[in-house]
Amino acid sequence: MIDRYGCQLRKKIIVHIGYPKCGSSAIQHFLCHHQQLEGSGFSYRYFVMGKDGILSAQDITARSRRSLSGYVASVGSLTDALQALLHTLEKEDETGAVPIMSQEGWGSNDDITDLKVFAAELTHEIELHIVGYVRPQISWLQSAWWQWYAWRGDGLILDDAWKWLRHTVKWQSRLQRFSGIPCVATVSARLQNAHADITRDFLEYLEIDKGAYAAGKRINMSVSATHVALYRRFPRLRTPHDSRADLLIDKLLPTHRPPPFILTRDFAQQVVEEVHEDNHALLNGLDEIAQAKMQADQRWWSVEPYAEHWGGTRG
Repeated sequence: MIDRYGCQLRKKIIVHIGYPKCGSSAIQHFLCHHQQLEGSGFSYRYFVMGKDGILSAQDITARSRRSLSGYVASVGSLTDALQALLHTLEKEDETGAVPIMSQEGWGSNDDITDLKVFAAELTHEIELHIVGYVRPQISWLQSAWWQWYAWRGDGLILDDAWKWLRHTVKWQSRLQRFSGIPCVATVSARLQNAHADITRDFLEYLEIDKGAYAAGKRINMSVSATHVALYRRFPRLRTPHDSRADLLIDKLLPTHRPPPFILTRDFAQQVVEEVHEDNHALLNGLDEIAQAKMQADQRWWSVEPYAEHWGGTRG
């Protein structure tokens, strides 16, 4: 990109890094059905990394229509996706639109060494803007347990799962790993609201008029009590990392009755205490409006909003 004075500008790229169970599916579904987003004097284009490189717009549309979920998301590492994206842009960057890429696994990836090396070589060429959506840890853990771990068949208990999940849900620590990477211009945390349309918030992040696009669709939500009943009777229906059965049951037997609450009060208190310091760091990095929302939402700070699950009342 060249500015009006003939100087080379860095290519701006938006990277949505998830996290899992934080509304990523809804954002990816929206982007697959709105691959070109128009702002005031600027535009965005959604790119998807497939197994063999960047998918064409036509492939994204076709694969989304064939998918049970109604969308496709990037696969592989962020480094590989960015390399493929830049190669594609060299050949067909005609519109000057800002690229957007998304994958929920990029935020939780433990090893970002390759990304640091890759980014150091392109510090003067690209400008990455990282955004990740986060939610209170207790509700996240409840959702994650029933979605991924309850059906492992190896006797895994929640206490053991928490030993490696505790690092995943220290959202600020995860996000800040990207801050020291060359060519990363901004790292933004956004609060997921399960009762609101996350695509509206994403458009706000992009500084696009939210009224210009229809509401997004809630996709791949937490499993319901119906899922739990079926999986307990037919455990082979569900493997830990294959959500196709979840989606199929949703279509055939739609219900939103939640599964049993798996966390005890003592365990939930342990979670709250363990993530308390990181949550405060997250709070300090938000803008004033988001800070007020997070401070007012006691699910970040206390077990009392969940008291009804243990026979008590909300505080």
